[in-house]
Amino acid sequence: MQLDADTLLPAVISLVRDELRRLRGDAGAAVDATTWEASTTLGGEAIGADSIERLTLATAVAERFGLHELDAGDYLLRRHSLGEWAGIAAEGIRQAAGMTFRSSGTTGEPTPHRHPLADLEQEVSHLARLFPGTRRVISLAPAHHIYGFLFGVLLPQELGCPIRHDRSRSGLPPADLDRGDLVVGFPLRWRQLATLYPAFPPGVTGVTSTAPCPPALARELAQRGLERLVAIYGATETAGIGYREGPDEPFRLFDHWESDGCYLYRRRRDGIGEAVTPPDHLEFRDSRHFIPAGRRDGAVQVAGVNVHPEQVAEKLRHRPGVAEAAVHLDRSEEPRLAGWVVPESGTDPEALKAELHTWIREHLTPPERPISLTLAEEIPRGPLGKPAVGLSA
Repeated sequence: MQLDADTLLPAVISLVRDELRRLRGDAGAAVDATTWEASTTLGGEAIGADSIERLTLATAVAERFGLHELDAGDYLLRRHSLGEWAGIAAEGIRQAAGMTFRSSGTTGEPTPHRHPLADLEQEVSHLARLFPGTRRVISLAPAHHIYGFLFGVLLPQELGCPIRHDRSRSGLPPADLDRGDLVVGFPLRWRQLATLYPAFPPGVTGVTSTAPCPPALARELAQRGLERLVAIYGATETAGIGYREGPDEPFRLFDHWESDGCYLYRRRRDGIGEAVTPPDHLEFRDSRHFIPAGRRDGAVQVAGVNVHPEQVAEKLRHRPGVAEAAVHLDRSEEPRLAGWVVPESGTDPEALKAELHTWIREHLTPPERPISLTLAEEIPRGPLGKPAVGLSA
């Protein structure tokens, strides 16, 4: 598969934008990449990266595209435009024959996971068979995320069709959406579409990943005319593992995965197999079909980001006036965290609730923030004494 500078430019832009937003904290929300192109320079007016930011950005790009394996990360600091960085990235992938993606996380530390390029190409070959007749891919997912890279960079190459990356802030696909288009999104963006987009033309297919898609949302999209919505199950650690086309169906393993009931095994094209422990507990209905049954590490996903409710609860327990706290995932609509708090004796409950909401806004990232707090005399518990407020994923 030919990956050149033009092909990789969207992934480089997406990664640089994401890193800048992280580096600049609250000011990072103003980073706007809609006008960035190959000729955009790192130190120019559009990006304005200082020397420290450039070093951090170069480190992230070097790790992502294998340049650190070749001891070639310094090459990036000698070039000034995004297009030049994309060209160096293409050379890095070609020589290192792999990429490194970092798992998303807020309270959990993101960790790097390397994927051989041959493995990614193997998956894309299977994905292409799921979407015959695709005339164009429209990606609403970040191209530097493993999901966005597979569907927004590699899949169009495999299908031989054009790709359109959406970097606007509207959350909507282009007005010329038409038959044969494959729209790549994730639950939060699909919720926007279900709310704002009037109706889909016939023959449009959607794909969703990064977090569970609520069944009600899938049905609403179908009512608005979306012909198919294919959900992909996977993780940064494993890439894609399986897929399903109905919200009430189990996932089906991709052809290159097998299970013995305990472990997953990936069959590579070179014949070498590998045992993999998936991040979720998987309940198998038969040898090929499964449903996810909760994270092994206790994390849940909010807007595609891994969040650890128990760590958020522990932060609340250290607030003045809080005797006990529990945090869980509320799946009533778009998944968000919710919390239960037991006030200390003599504490004004309403004043405590107001203080906690202020502290939450100021000290927790958006995915970590409980959107509701229930004050009670005790945390509801099940027969075994464990909190019974939905703490499992």
